[in-house]
Amino acid sequence: MWGSDMPVQRDSNSVQDQSDSLPDTSSRRLLLRQRLSIGLSLILILVLALLGVRLLRPQSAIGSSLPSQGYVLPVDSRQLVVTIQPLVPSAQVQALLPADSASLAAARELAASPAGLQLLCDGLEELYPFSYRVAAESLRIPDSIFDFERQQYDTSELLDWLKTQTDPSSFRTAGVLYCDVYDEGYNFLFGQARIAGPVCVISSNRMGREDSGGRLSPFERWRNIVRHELGHTLGLQHVDDRDSVMAFGNSLAELDSQGAELTKSDWKRLEELHPIRWDGR
Repeated sequence: MWGSDMPVQRDSNSVQDQSDSLPDTSSRRLLLRQRLSIGLSLILILVLALLGVRLLRPQSAIGSSLPSQGYVLPVDSRQLVVTIQPLVPSAQVQALLPADSASLAAARELAASPAGLQLLCDGLEELYPFSYRVAAESLRIPDSIFDFERQQYDTSELLDWLKTQTDPSSFRTAGVLYCDVYDEGYNFLFGQARIAGPVCVISSNRMGREDSGGRLSPFERWRNIVRHELGHTLGLQHVDDRDSVMAFGNSLAELDSQGAELTKSDWKRLEELHPIRWDGR
């Protein structure tokens, strides 16, 4: 009987040995899983914490829009270059424009002449203390952006196209033209920008018309609307305060009635948005 008992005992011992070893192996595996789970949880918490800090921090409209060369933040405003880019129609579109129009002649002087463009730079610098330059060459606007039936350029398409043409060293680019412009839902626009976008487009076409009573000169209107659109590229929205250059104007009369400067609230918002030391402030 020992012969039959012994194998059974051995089998029993073997089973017992395996049984005794199972809790030890399972515990180690369980402990490893727990440590791995804790480690992954800590990593997830750290990632969420970093994202939370970023989301709670005031959003900066400067961000990746800084030129590629290195800057120490906060950056001095004079280090940032705003380019004034003249935009001109093709010969085909130019032929459609009224040759003897006094208002068009005034618009062309504002947006295309060296003297007018330099005067614009000076007027912008009085408000926004950046460095300004006029692009060395005008850009010819593709005819595909021109609506031949309306005889106006589409501002949304202009913005998309201009964004592909900008100098990478420019902080912001203002495309200026003397032809009339529009966007969907509007008969005309003075200009357009996307909030915190790198470019804006502004038309001087209607600046020389005196049908509002002419409280402001054509240049004053022009300077104010370029200031307004440049403000949008810096992240500023429309405001209700008519003393602010960021007030919305849907006509020459409204444009003539609004301010030419930024209010304290406007400046506070800019300081929240941008890691910039504003020269003179």
